Amino acid sequence: MLKIITNSKGSGDWIVVLNTYGTVIYQGHSINHRDLYDILKQVIGEQCELREVTDDEIMDLASGGQLLDD
Repeated sequence: MLKIITNSKGSGDWIVVLNTYGTVIYQGHSINHRDLYDILKQVIGEQCELREVTDDEIMDLASGGQLLDD
């Protein structure tokens, strides 16, 4: 389980992610794609993959298309 804590009742500029054991696995002002990948990798391990694509590829995927394997 992940616990996500944010100061959204205040300035809303900070986020802390804790794992099942209460250990901080991320803290910062925002989460970008690399941060999310690192968080998920810690939680689910090798079942997580980061794939960087072009604008055209991401639009095709969003329209129901499929990405070709490298």
